[in-house]
This record gives sequence, structure tokens and C-alpha cells, in this order.
Amino acid sequence: MKKDSDLPISACPDASNTPARNLVVNQQEHVANPDDIPAPPSLVNRKFLVPPQPGSRPRTTDSFKSVPFSDLPYYIPNIRAPYVSFNGAINIAGVEVNKEKGLLFILMPYLDKAEFDHLELFFKDPSDPVASYTINQDDVDSGRAIPLYVPPTRIIHGPANPVFVRLTRLGGSTNETLHLNLFIDLARPGGRNPVASTVQNENLALPVFPQHLIDFGVGQEDIGSPIPVQIKPYPVNTALPDDTFRKPRDRIRLSIGGVIVVHSVTEAEAGGAGDIVIMVNTSTWTSIGSGSHVCEYEVVDEAGNHSDGWSPAQILDVQLDDGSEPLLPMTFVQEAPENILDHDALVGDAHVFIFISGNGYALGDIIRVTVNGRTVEGEPLVTTYDSAPLTSTTAVYITVPVPNADIKALVGGRFQLRYKRIRSDVPDRNSRSNIVDVIGTALPVGLAPPYVIEATGDTLNPQELFFNVVIPSYQGQNYFDLVTLVFAGTYANGNAYYREDIDVAGDGEGIRLISNGPLGDINKLEGGTLEIYYTVQNESGVRASRGNLYNVGQPAASLLEPLVLEAPAPGYQFDPAVSLGNASVRVQPDTDIKEGDTVRLYALGNAPGGTPTLQPFPITDFWEGRPLPFTLPRANVLPNTVMRIYYARERLHAPTRFSHQVDMNVGSAPELGVPTVLEATVVSPTSSTLNPTHVVSPPVFTVRVDYSPMFASDDITVKLIVKPGLTAPIITPKPGNPSQGYVDFTVSNTNIADHIGEILKIQYHVSRAGAVYDSGVLELRVLNFHELPGGNPLPQATINGLVSGATLNLASFTENPKASVLPWPLIRADQRAWMTLSSAGIEPLDILKNYKVKSTEIGTGIKDKEAIRTWFSQIDAGARIQLDFKVALDATPNRDKAIEFPPTHYIFDNWLDSITNFNDGTSGEWTIGTAGRDAIFRLGTMDVITIYPDNSGTVLYRDFTFTKNQQYRFTLDVLNYSPHSDNVAPILEVFAPNMTIIPRYTVPRDAKWKTLANTFSFNESGEYTIRIHNHQERGSGSGTEGGNDFQLDNIIVTRE
Repeated sequence: MKKDSDLPISACPDASNTPARNLVVNQQEHVANPDDIPAPPSLVNRKFLVPPQPGSRPRTTDSFKSVPFSDLPYYIPNIRAPYVSFNGAINIAGVEVNKEKGLLFILMPYLDKAEFDHLELFFKDPSDPVASYTINQDDVDSGRAIPLYVPPTRIIHGPANPVFVRLTRLGGSTNETLHLNLFIDLARPGGRNPVASTVQNENLALPVFPQHLIDFGVGQEDIGSPIPVQIKPYPVNTALPDDTFRKPRDRIRLSIGGVIVVHSVTEAEAGGAGDIVIMVNTSTWTSIGSGSHVCEYEVVDEAGNHSDGWSPAQILDVQLDDGSEPLLPMTFVQEAPENILDHDALVGDAHVFIFISGNGYALGDIIRVTVNGRTVEGEPLVTTYDSAPLTSTTAVYITVPVPNADIKALVGGRFQLRYKRIRSDVPDRNSRSNIVDVIGTALPVGLAPPYVIEATGDTLNPQELFFNVVIPSYQGQNYFDLVTLVFAGTYANGNAYYREDIDVAGDGEGIRLISNGPLGDINKLEGGTLEIYYTVQNESGVRASRGNLYNVGQPAASLLEPLVLEAPAPGYQFDPAVSLGNASVRVQPDTDIKEGDTVRLYALGNAPGGTPTLQPFPITDFWEGRPLPFTLPRANVLPNTVMRIYYARERLHAPTRFSHQVDMNVGSAPELGVPTVLEATVVSPTSSTLNPTHVVSPPVFTVRVDYSPMFASDDITVKLIVKPGLTAPIITPKPGNPSQGYVDFTVSNTNIADHIGEILKIQYHVSRAGAVYDSGVLELRVLNFHELPGGNPLPQATINGLVSGATLNLASFTENPKASVLPWPLIRADQRAWMTLSSAGIEPLDILKNYKVKSTEIGTGIKDKEAIRTWFSQIDAGARIQLDFKVALDATPNRDKAIEFPPTHYIFDNWLDSITNFNDGTSGEWTIGTAGRDAIFRLGTMDVITIYPDNSGTVLYRDFTFTKNQQYRFTLDVLNYSPHSDNVAPILEVFAPNMTIIPRYTVPRDAKWKTLANTFSFNESGEYTIRIHNHQERGSGSGTEGGNDFQLDNIIVTRE
């Protein structure tokens, strides 16, 4: 990014937006009283002025000082104009940039601006202002533009009119700005993507090309005439709201290989039901060029809202007469089966697999892989990776690594994977494309926040002469992206501060130098806060970063709040029915309020006539160190519903210091009880219990706010007070609903999952005409699953699907045992899981340890996690095995506080009786040894034929796992069928290591089956090999050298 920018400030700041170069001059000249020097005016962004101003010359805040109030334009950051039939539109990005404060309106300085001018912002309701402000002398002297916010509860999709500001002068005369007719457009064209796990929006249909071009590609002969591309009506789901359907002046941005073709929807097209046809002409195809290209589109409506992702992609091969060779074969990622790359499972880098042999490569060729990605937020990200020069053309394949960090940036998105062959003195040869989806743990939404190098933690020193604000580089960054750095602060007295600074993105990260000093903006914010964020605007739209919130100075650095005797903390409520006289204010003693200073009290009402004129208080020696008394006349107090009370300490040749502010509510405070949770059971007036299974489907719980009287102008905000270590959710505020008598808020059940077995505290706040009232706190105890009536609903983990209490017989399968668990109530991605096998006397086996649940497992549960088979070899038959499963439902890696699922118990076994009868014509699970190598299987027996000079050795052998001290029985049927009486007989023995099971037995030649049997046991558990051995060497000749032929049947090994 561009470094050390010193461009003029481009939007309306607060009191002292002095460009850095002027500050330096002032400091060098050592001006006697810098507070007497007015801050230079700041440039404003003309496109945000409503109504538009004539001419093209630059405008500053000073440009409007001679403009009558009734002709004063508004400055509305991020407004979209023109917008047919309205003065302008506010889109989703414009609303979300100040999501907690609301929609920002900035009022310029105006003709005859004076102290105690009272400003009221009206938004749709001309009788109920949504914001108000009383001008003070510093606002007049500094030419400050006044920021006013429309509360989030009032920002609702649809027309907003009238919108205006009313000025009430101290004498009671009034004037109003132009009444605006705005449109709040909070609907994305095409609607929300119905499949959150995909980056493409399934409510936008695939762009349709002529079928023969999809089948055979685009050739030179095809582009002589424009090629039609059909865009079907959107959204695909026609049950969505009407405002998500295509509308006039929607812009369809068709991307073919990154070349954008824009089509503006006409009135006729918007009103029709047919497809929209975009003609792609010859020159565009020439720009696209040969290759395998991704074709997709997005929609941007008239207000600037982008569709929720791009359409599904069509791959289109293009082969023009530009000297290019036929496309090389498609490639793939080794770690991405079915073209789904799971970053969570990726160990190290990903590897692109490219076939070499038979594809026309030469020694020294370089292969350049291109990952043409789109992040989860739809931002393009293109990276390339080169192979080393080829040293072999006969190798079947090579792999090119893609760094793990580059894959991580695309989690939740997708990328087009292609490559090209690069060879000296010939055109590059492109490949066909593949599309890979990237899944895994999502990155934080939004651009990375800016930060101040000089900050200490979350605190800025207001005495610093300058600050360096770092804007991190971001994915998809282009040099000429418009980057607007925003400073949104609050003074110690509660006044709002706003400033913008515009520059190009440049290359890499950027550093903005923000000068400060005695007249600096940040110096004057001492005791307040400053949030810093930025927006990026390019052809893809406007994106906002996450913000960093800083304290300016230590809290003790600002002066103590004033005391109102009739409205003490914490309620600060002035009740006229109780307090029958004036309001008495006391400024508390402070070591920095000294003789010669002046203290000026500000008591700013929110109604005309509600701001008293107060004399400044000179500090003499007898007042130093004492409370300073001020009186607010009752006549000025009663018109208000709230008064902002603070004071300033003024000192010659020194910066003015402000106190913290007291918001004094006027009137009888409403009696607010505690909120209720509809799915919970009330235990007492301030506590309830909740069965967590009651908030599984749908996955929300409902907080009901009920008080009386409730007004439509009330703004209600629900707050969750969560346990330490978690972040409380931001719940969208709502206006009061007096006709219904209550307001319901739906809240994600993740907050219930986070508090299983614990207490979640819930409170609400009511803002009424500027006064804020706090309700009582509901203590919601979320029951643990083992406390629930009817039994614990959590599923038990299983091995190989066996229910608890079953026998786990390792001999019944050969692979590793596999553990699984079905989905559980309140399951979500990134929860942590532990699964452990244990048995008495041996070290437990961790199957899962701090395992992060994947999004793909939400519907299926965790499946087929292998337990190492060798661990079971330590366990005796009949022993008890326990399978434990625990989940941290709050997604923290704390095993000790994870929720325990019901354990699963198995009886271990490692034995199956072995019966081998040769009926299937094989030796079954026995392996044929050297002495049985010419055996044949017939009539359900094994015929052992001896034809070698030495026929002794193992006939059959097999491994068994035996348990110590357990009795087993071995049985074998044998028949000697040698044809002559003088033939030699086989001599059989059955043995295991260090044990004879069947002693040597000479099989008689009587053509009768003999059954050999014996019992045996081992002193130690383990795996042993049983061998059936023939000790007779002879048998290959005739007479006494012949014979030794026999049959085996019914080899049985059983456990007694």
C-alpha cells in the first residue's frame, strides 16, 4: 500500500481535523495559544452530498457556512445516488459499516450557526426525532460538522420519508432542511445462498452457453458473430420475497476467464419471465483468449447490493487461431478427493498432480500452476506456482506444491485449477481446468483490522505528536483500490467524532501518518474512545474491515463526571414528582482545576428550550479544591426526556479538558421487569431454567420483552451477559410494539450450548427519547443433559456400531476398530471433542484429542475414527472396556469442563471358534506350509501328496490370539490312504511355541479316519502360531520309500 499518506481528509471530521503539514508548521512557530487558531477546513466527498451540489470544484466544510439552513445538503457516507424515484439509496454495506451506532448523517456548518441551536433528526416519523444535538460554542468556533445517527431499530427495508433535520433557535424559531425521500435497500439480488457450505449462490442459475460450445469448445470460427449467453430468471427459488427478484437497472456482471461483460437489466427484461441474453462479441473473445475458462456471473442492484456470491460456474474451453496448442489434460489436487479440499485435514502443503509422460513435454520445460480462487466473501485471489525445469519426460507425473497458507485464505471458497507449459521461443500451452471447493475452519469475516503502531494494548497516548496507522494487505488487493480509513470516536463528554481519510491501496500493507499534537483530533479525544476501520472499494463493490477500538488516554486522565443531587448514580433519574425544584449540579474537586481556570458546565437537553444558559465559573483561591455548585432551572429541565451534562476546564494557553458525561433521564422511569425466555420454565421472578433440547429445532430461543407502557418510539436492545472468555452476540435492536404489548427477539442456540450446566444472564435496555433505562437481570440456568427428565438424550459413542453391553470381539474382523457417535443436540462446527478407550490396568487410548468438529459432521456425527488394534492385545478376554466421549459445546479447548456423554461399555473378546472342513475347496484361514505344497482339495478334504525327496515340514499353520490360563481344545481328523502295506506312514505333530498340543502320532494305514484331540492353555496372553507338522521325510518312491500320503479334515480349535 501507499506509505505515509498526507492527503487531505476527504469527509467531515469533528472539531479539529488539521492536515498534518499544518500541524507541523504550528508546532515549529510555537504559537502562543493554539486553541485560538481555527482548524483548516476539510475536503468532503462530493458523491455523498445529498442533494447533489452543482459544479465540479472541490467542496470543504467551510463551503457551506454561508448556506441557509433550509438549503443545507446532507453528507451521508456510502449513499448511492442517483436512485430512480428517490433522492438516494442506502444499501447493506452502508448500514453495516456502522452496525451498532446506526446510519450516519453528517450536518454541515450553516449560516448563522449559534450556541444553543437545537438540532433534531427525523427519520420517517415527523413527530418523533431519532437523534438530537445542541450546538455548543466550540462547534461554532471550529466549524465542526455534526454527526447524527439513525438507531439500528429504525433502519428497515423500504422507503424512508420524510428524512430531515429541524433547527430550533434559542429564541424558539424553527427551520428545516430539505425533506429527503430515501430507499433503504437491504435485499440482495437473488436472495441468500440457500447452501451455506458452498461459495456459489445456488439461487443463481448456471450461465447457459450453446450446447455445442460446451461439448466441443469455442473455436475461431465460432466468434465471427456474437455468442449468446442466457441468464435465467433469479432467484431459482421463486418462493423468495419479491425484492430479491431481478429489477430494472440490476447489473449482471458476467465473467469469462476474468474478463467482465456487464449487462444492465431493462424495464422490459425485469418485467418479463424469459431469459436475459447477453451477446459476447468477437473483440471480447479475443481478449479472453485460448484456454479453459471459468464462466460465472454476479448481480449488483441499483443500490449497490451484490448477490450473495457468484453463480455456479461453467467450464468452457476456448481454442482460437492465436498460435496456441491443444489443451493439456486436467489436473487435480492429491489431497482433494472428489475435488473437495479440507484445510483442517491438510497436513503441510497441498500438491497439484500433473501427468508428464505422453503429453509432449521436453527437457527444461517449466510448468506454471495457476490457482484462480474466490474467497468466502467472493473476492478474487489469483496465485501462480512454478515447477523446477523438467529433468525427465518419461516420468508418469510430477507434483507442484501449493502453500498451506494460500489454501487457508480460500477456506469457504473455491478455486479454478489450471496450468501451462512454458518453453523458450514458443507460445505457452494451456491446460483444461478443474474446480476445487475448499472447506475447513472459516477465517474471520471481513478484512483484517487496521492498528496503530504507537498503541499500548488498546490505549492511545493523546500526547503523541503523530500516529502510524497500519492497513494490512488483503486478498484481491489492486493498486488503485479506493481505501477509506475511518476514525469514529466518542469524546469524554459523549459527543460523536467522525473522520475519513482516502487513498489508493498501493502495494502490500499501507501506513497512514496521522499527525496529532496540541490541536490534534486524538488529543481532543482524551478520556474517550476511538474506533478505526477502513473500507475497500473496487469493481467488486465495497468491503468493510473489522475495527479496532482504542481508549484514548487512561480513564482517570479525563475529569470526573459531575454529580446531580436529585439524580444520583446509577440511574441518573430526575423525577419531577419527587424533585419539586431545580436540579443541583456539583463539579467535584480535581487537582487539575486550579486558581485562574474557568469551568464551563454544559447541560444539553434533547428538546427545544431544554438547554439552559449557564455562567462560566471562574476559579478563585477560595474555590480551588471545593465542589463547584451549578443550578439547572426546572423550566429548562422539564421539556426534556434526557439531558447530557458535562463540564470543561478551560485554561489560558493550554488545551481544554472535558469531563465524563452524565446522561440524566427526566421523568418517571418506567418499571422494567426481567426479560423472559419462552422456552424456559420460570422458577422465580428473576430466574428460570431451560431444557436445552427445547431449543434444538428450530435452533433458536426466544427472549420476550414485556413492560408497560410501551411506545412505538422505544428502542429495545437485548444483551446477553456471557461467561468469561466468550464474546456476547450482537442482537439486532427492535422498536417497541404497543399494540402487541411485547417484543420478541430470536437468539441463536449457540449461546445455550455455551452455558450447559451454567447460568446465562439476560437483560434488556429501553431507549426512550434519548433516555436509556435498564431492566432487571434474568438468571437463566441451562440444565445439564444428565438433569433432564426422561433421561440423558446425548448419544453414546460406539465401536463398529455395537451397542453398550455387547461383546467386542476383535477376532470377528481384521481391520482397526472404528468408533463413531451420532449427532448430538446443539452440535456445531468447531466444537472440541475427546474420545477415549480405557480398561483396568492399562494405559487409556485417546481416539480423539481436542478434535474440532467439522461442518460436514453436523448432520452425520463423527464417524469411523480408528482405534489402534494393537492396544487391544493388552486386554484379556472377558475384561471390561469403557468408551468415553466428551464435547466442549462452547468450542473452548478445555477438556475438564467438556460435557460428558453417557459412557459405553463392552466385554472384550478376541476369540472365534475355528472350524476348517475344506468344503469350500480352500485351506480357509490356515496357510499351507512346505509339506503341504502339492496338496489338493476334493470331496471336502485336504489330500496331502508327498513327491519330494524330503517331505517333512509344516503342512498347515495359523496364528491365534490366546488368553492366559484359558483352556482350549484342538481336534484334527486324519486318514492314511497309502496304497501298499509296506508304504511309510505319516508322523504328525501339532505344536505351538514351547508347547506340544498333539504329540507325535504315526497314522496307521487302515483307511480309517482317526481323530486326534487334546486341550491346552498358555501362561501368557498373546498371539501364537499353531503348526500341523509332518515328521516323515520319505514317501516319494515305492515300497518302503513310498506312501506318506494322507487326508486331513475337520480341524477345529475351540475355547472350553
